[in-house]
Amino acid sequence: QGCATLGTRLQRLSTAADSYRTFTRFSWILDNANGKSWKALSKINDPVVRNLRQAETGILTVRFACEHLNYLTNWEVIPGQKGHWGRLGILLWFYALLLANVRQVYELISKNTSLSHATGSNKQRIIEDFQRTLLGWVVTVCFTLFNLSLQPAKGGAFPQLNSGKNAINSVLAAITPPQLPLSGSTRAVLGLTASVVDLYLCVTAPKVAKSE
Repeated sequence: QGCATLGTRLQRLSTAADSYRTFTRFSWILDNANGKSWKALSKINDPVVRNLRQAETGILTVRFACEHLNYLTNWEVIPGQKGHWGRLGILLWFYALLLANVRQVYELISKNTSLSHATGSNKQRIIEDFQRTLLGWVVTVCFTLFNLSLQPAKGGAFPQLNSGKNAINSVLAAITPPQLPLSGSTRAVLGLTASVVDLYLCVTAPKVAKSE
């Protein structure tokens, strides 16, 4: 079952970090709404990476919007049943993570292949890029396991977005992945580890020189 006290404390830290990320993502939503992020993604040379990143970004944009709607619903700022938008956000997050796993594994294989033919400073650059991509994949794997632990238990119903049975609710229930049973402490460690590594990658991200 894990250590209940440790799990509770780590869960609080993970929840606080998650709440912070939710609010800071609002500017990210605006960047996608005005096309800033899409313009940057269109410049990626590798078509596989470009298409996967664009698909991830589209799903995450809707997911982040659902998170904000969930907070507003829980605080009774807007009408609606609590938990509906949050559940949809968790489901969308899973599919964004699924695409991210595929993309990052592809990138690791591609960079490992390029590394065997690289020399000098270019080789060092590829090594550093490979290491950052590997850390990014660790974050994705941790969040994927964390996400699966948040899915409904086997046989559990997907919270309906509106009353009554309809095609939308049936589809959402059908595409919901099975739950991965994890103790509270294990789930908290996964979430906190992913958050810390993700923060490290953001803080140490190489600065891109702006073109005049």
